[in-house]
Amino acid sequence: MFNFNFSDSKLNRVVKTVLGVKVALFLILSGVESLYDIFESVKVDDCIEEVILELKTKDIGSPNAKAIHYCEGGNLVSFDGRATLLDD
Repeated sequence: MFNFNFSDSKLNRVVKTVLGVKVALFLILSGVESLYDIFESVKVDDCIEEVILELKTKDIGSPNAKAIHYCEGGNLVSFDGRATLLDD
């Protein structure tokens, strides 16, 4: 893998093993993080679709923009400044 020239071959093996473990852990953690990001993206998309349907049934203007804002962590606010809740 790497050509280290240490005087002790045992130290050479230890260094190679440590580097190999670090690379493997990096790859595993990167994969887990990517899967988590994909899962979060799917959750946000599902939230947006659900809120859009709810807002369309209540005939509220700009349902797409309001749904995206709500699912990104904001409040549902109408253009006249009143807070609009899904339970109303």
